[in-house]
Amino acid sequence: MESVRRVPFLTVMTLWGGVGAALWGVAYVVNGVTQAGAEVVVPVVPAAGVALPESVRLEGTNLFAWDSTVLEQVLARGNVAILGLCAGIAGVLLYQLMVSILDGEPFRRGNWARIAGLAGAVAVAGIVGSALPGFAAAMVLDRLDLGLRPGGAFSWWPGVVALVLLGVAQTFRRAGVPAGR
Repeated sequence: MESVRRVPFLTVMTLWGGVGAALWGVAYVVNGVTQAGAEVVVPVVPAAGVALPESVRLEGTNLFAWDSTVLEQVLARGNVAILGLCAGIAGVLLYQLMVSILDGEPFRRGNWARIAGLAGAVAVAGIVGSALPGFAAAMVLDRLDLGLRPGGAFSWWPGVVALVLLGVAQTFRRAGVPAGR
């Protein structure tokens, strides 16, 4: 009789968490598409003495503006979609990596590519995802012709983490090659 392989709960939850994050991110943006014409929230750099129309309010660094376009809604929520999709990809890659480690084969063929895929997901989620709300803010500010600058939180740290993961991937790639090659 063949034994049934048991995969630990947290390993399975990594997969399902990633799938859930991907679905949630896409659903959030689809919801934004249905809200065109409604209020959109974008990050801005506040400035003193700027007169705002009645349909616009500023709370801290967030500008709330009515009569949004579909593209403004998509870009304003795009960081959540990108983060969710990248988390979904990372969940699948991590699941496959953890299963190979549980099987006693951490340097299994393809694991280096999985780690490199994780690096790509981190870079895209962190760099591209963080830029999208700023693009939405630029569009809203252009449409409303306000004297404010787009805001947002752009960070290079995801790029640094991605480079570290690429270094780990290269190590796994070389460790999986038999000696003498």
